[in-house]
Amino acid sequence: MFKRIILFGMILSVLLSGVYTRAVVLFEAQDPTRVPMPDQADYLSEDGEFDYEAYDKAYMAWLEDDRQKFLSGDESASLTAYAIQAAREILAREDQKNKVFSPVNLYLALSMLSEITGGDTQSEILSLLDAENIETLRRRANAIFLSIYENDGQTTSIPAASIWLRNDISYKPDALEYLCKDYFASSFAGTMGDSEYDREIQSWLNEKTGGLLEEQAKNITFDPDTIISLATSLYFKAGWTGEFSKSNTKTDVFHAVKGDQQTEFMHKGGSDTYYWGENFGAVALSMTNGGKMWFILPDEGISPESLFENEAVLRLTTDPAAWQNQTRLIINKAIPKFDVTGENDLIQSLKNLGVQLAFDPKKSDFTPLTDIPEIAVSKAQHDARVKIDEKGVEAAAYTVIMAYATSARPPEEKMDFIVDRPFAFLITSDDGFPLFTGIVNTIEN
Repeated sequence: MFKRIILFGMILSVLLSGVYTRAVVLFEAQDPTRVPMPDQADYLSEDGEFDYEAYDKAYMAWLEDDRQKFLSGDESASLTAYAIQAAREILAREDQKNKVFSPVNLYLALSMLSEITGGDTQSEILSLLDAENIETLRRRANAIFLSIYENDGQTTSIPAASIWLRNDISYKPDALEYLCKDYFASSFAGTMGDSEYDREIQSWLNEKTGGLLEEQAKNITFDPDTIISLATSLYFKAGWTGEFSKSNTKTDVFHAVKGDQQTEFMHKGGSDTYYWGENFGAVALSMTNGGKMWFILPDEGISPESLFENEAVLRLTTDPAAWQNQTRLIINKAIPKFDVTGENDLIQSLKNLGVQLAFDPKKSDFTPLTDIPEIAVSKAQHDARVKIDEKGVEAAAYTVIMAYATSARPPEEKMDFIVDRPFAFLITSDDGFPLFTGIVNTIEN
């Protein structure tokens, strides 16, 4: 599941020597192992005979592995309770902008933040994530990671995590081991403020998100005072179980907030379940991973943001079988192709959700990771992108949480230079040739 690259004490001695400018890997997490979904083509011989016995055996092994990844009822309920709060805070703002955010990606980032904080700082995060203690959250985050991880050839759903540290600060290895073992988080150390270290976290984000958020990742850089940076990512790609035919894609009008737009709409008919609630109707399209993509249409005169002011939409999408208002119909669907990106500064949102002490250097507690005093979160950025077409869905998200220390930077040497007596001067050209020289004994105005 993870491996320690070299002894932690040896790492620290190398880092403190200041020899390295590039990142050093402290702990390297290993991706979960999963049984792949069998491809029928692999069981078809050259003469056209199909090996049903071997295929059935492989399929049952995949099915059994797939069953084990589901969350328990309590874990699912807890994740839903958190998602309702977060969506209400992040999506319900009436600013007429496109918005995208990944509740599970942010959940894993906050779980990691709780692992390196203590006392009341940790308690605020546990409260938001509906966990009674760090042990419960640790188990739950691990279960969520394993539940959403999928790379079977049909569907790609890959979460990832990392922690980025300064190479001149001492950190506690136990915290890094927990992050690696339970959160699948690799840890790195390098020179904060160095452009090479910036490029390494940007490359990590691009690799883990399939390059979908490359423009946004360019803005992720380390300040010299940064002590800790946590990063989580999620890359998702799945096809529709029934693809849209490109021949049925037609241009039509989309009535946007700021005026009508000519937009490509995908069309498909068939028997589907229609769901409705107060002020909205909904249809779900099935994907190859067994999941669904929901399209929630507010009633005329109702903004989509207002749908997230209560719990209805998330209650429906997390447990559609329990939703009372549903019926089976022949539904002719017209879905616009889209590519939407959301860039979210989460600092105020997290404060509104009750996570406040982590932002206060005088009150925060980061002692599970380091004894450096007065650490506070200075950046909490969540960027996400979702695009759909006739074949399916591709999406990516990342969360980056950075913390700085007001006391971590060594004091710079100081001197006074006071020109309060006669002095000489030179004015030189761009190649250093002295254009003017002089001496000032008396100040003239």
